[in-house]
Amino acid sequence: MLWWQITSGTVLLRALDVERAHNGHRWVRAVRADLYLSDGTELDAVGLPSSSLSRDVEPLREWTPVRIIRDGLRRPWRAVVLPTAGETAWYDLADQLNGRAA
Repeated sequence: MLWWQITSGTVLLRALDVERAHNGHRWVRAVRADLYLSDGTELDAVGLPSSSLSRDVEPLREWTPVRIIRDGLRRPWRAVVLPTAGETAWYDLADQLNGRAA
């Protein structure tokens, strides 16, 4: 599995599946996901080497805008789904990727 070097910020994410994998430090329950980063980079089927982040995004089977956060260096990575209000550009792009563009 290829791992994503996690960074804070907003991304579009679509969870593909969950597997048990070694992230270089320990065995984790990792989501394999497609990502669309804010700079336009697309990553296909990369592993999320954080159990907490994987748990947060596991139910997101369609493209969804999320904010990746971490409250301190030793804190777990987390994902927060963006509110629909005020984030229309991210939701418009998610709709296009999900094939629902008007």
